[in-house]
Amino acid sequence: MARLLFTVWPYPTHLDPFFALAEAARARGHEIAFYTGGGGLSRAARAAFNGFGFQRVDWSRVAQTVDDLIAGRRRPFPLRRLWAGFLVETVEAQVADIQAVLAEWPADVVVCDIAMWGPILILHEKLGIPVVPFSHVANCILPGPDGPIQGIALPRRRHGLTALFGELAGRAASLVTAPTRRKANRLRRAYGLPPLRVSVNEFTGTLPLYLVPSAPEFDNHRGDLPPSVRYVGPCLPDQPKGRPSGGNPCVVVDEGALYTAEPRVLEMAVRGLANLPLPVVLMAGLGRDLARLRLGPLPSNMTVQPHAPLHDMLPQARVLVTNGNSASVLAALQAGVPLVVLPSIWDQAEMAWRVQETGVGLRLSPWHATPRRMRRAVERVLSEPGFARNAASMGAALASYGGPARAVELIEGLCPVTA
Repeated sequence: MARLLFTVWPYPTHLDPFFALAEAARARGHEIAFYTGGGGLSRAARAAFNGFGFQRVDWSRVAQTVDDLIAGRRRPFPLRRLWAGFLVETVEAQVADIQAVLAEWPADVVVCDIAMWGPILILHEKLGIPVVPFSHVANCILPGPDGPIQGIALPRRRHGLTALFGELAGRAASLVTAPTRRKANRLRRAYGLPPLRVSVNEFTGTLPLYLVPSAPEFDNHRGDLPPSVRYVGPCLPDQPKGRPSGGNPCVVVDEGALYTAEPRVLEMAVRGLANLPLPVVLMAGLGRDLARLRLGPLPSNMTVQPHAPLHDMLPQARVLVTNGNSASVLAALQAGVPLVVLPSIWDQAEMAWRVQETGVGLRLSPWHATPRRMRRAVERVLSEPGFARNAASMGAALASYGGPARAVELIEGLCPVTA
């Protein structure tokens, strides 16, 4: 038996894959503890896992910074300062907290949120403890010729002007993120560690194991990744149960757990999918107050409901319309449901390109989307069976990578003591 410490920011989109992993690790006889805050601690307690809360990390300040990041998503220079505040300026407090946790609860391996940089930047080298970055997004964010450009979503298959723009955008992104690396290096010097010669993101790939809850088939079959990167398929807490023989087919519109204040996806669906010859179920985002949605009179073919486990609706869904959060996209593909994606923030734009380029659905440009274009996209996905076939094939590919159980097996390879 090994002891695994999971360090994770307490957002549902981050917590869900960690709890799926924790359940699989417990089933294999390992002892689990969480270092987190907010609702993450109460969730750990309900699941009977050890929990250690933020002490020096100011969670209220972090939460406000993330809210500001969501609200200011289209303003690059304020965003740069906010990202540095979230990723780098919390590191010293993270390190102090986690060192105290390890003194009380010695762990064999730390499995960390890719957005929690304390273990990655400092503890792996300072304490000599294996640190495993575990992504909460369904593509590998490490840089490379086949990889994404930080902060800029473009198709991976870039040619001509698109390729030139991608090269220029990549250089611009490096300039924008350079101050973050300088701040990270100042921190490393304070702990007696050498400076990084690459970005923090790239450095993360040098750790002994980097887990991605997806599949190469969904990530452009990247050939530019270090050997530490291992795809393990979706790590979702509630697994889809597959399509039953009965049920009423419908279109599901889902905001998920990460969404903007303005309910753009829901509003566009109300206007664009009215009188579609299928029921349309609008699923509000986690914590969204339905009374304040103000969607107007709903068309006769629509209902709206609060956030609920998506897999309850997927067996009847013919199409999932979503903002592109990784959890919703992966759940739909596991169930063989094709998608229409209207992205809004962060990794959602990357997910939209992955969906379109793999043929499992269609992407709506966030700059040019209209209700009419949403309707056309939904009607096309409904009428062309290739989308559903591709979604089913992708679901099978994702499942073949083993999920949480396989991720735990890989982590065990780093443990000095296993069951």
